[in-house]
Amino acid sequence: IGLNVEQFDITQKVLGRGNGMFLVSSPGPEGGATTLYAMLRQVNAPGRRVVTVEERHRFRNEGYIQILRSQVEGGFSRSWDLLAESLEPDILMIENLSDPDDLSSLLHLADAGMIVLCGIRRLNFDRTLRTILTLDIDPFTLAHVMRLAMHQRLVKLLCMECRRAVPAKPSLREVGERYREELEQVVRDCSFYLPAGCPNCGGTGYSGKMALIELVPFTP
Repeated sequence: IGLNVEQFDITQKVLGRGNGMFLVSSPGPEGGATTLYAMLRQVNAPGRRVVTVEERHRFRNEGYIQILRSQVEGGFSRSWDLLAESLEPDILMIENLSDPDDLSSLLHLADAGMIVLCGIRRLNFDRTLRTILTLDIDPFTLAHVMRLAMHQRLVKLLCMECRRAVPAKPSLREVGERYREELEQVVRDCSFYLPAGCPNCGGTGYSGKMALIELVPFTP
């Protein structure tokens, strides 16, 4: 899903801790559902009851209870406590939480022993962390239950068949003196390209996408 080696190791480690909240944010439909499902496959085990709440059913999985978010809003009165009481999941995956204030309720469910995988829409990682840290919840409970916060966005990849090399030197005027020398070396060692367009990419200059991911593990 785009994690580098260090991020993959961190994610594997925290997913192995059992219950808790795992949060994936993105500015829009940026592959968050795919990331959540990858995490779900990692934490699931025989005998666990899995409930997924989705915008639409992208993946069909036997053994999962898959419901639409509209059904939660109608059948469970938007109450995650009621849903948990009715369906008794061991793992609850929510593709997109429409109201971030509901994170407090989900954290309490995780504190009771559930694994909660949740997606929310946030412009950047800074706003994701601000949302978590300003929740109306006891800080000790937050530290004990929150396992991982991740933010991802998709970027288009240049077509390798037609990308065009260009001489370029990005401006470093906004860079502090502390890192200027290192960044100047990076710029000297880098090559820069622009999209061109060819039959291989349909004339767009781009072929495929990749996820850019930031994450922070939480420790008690």
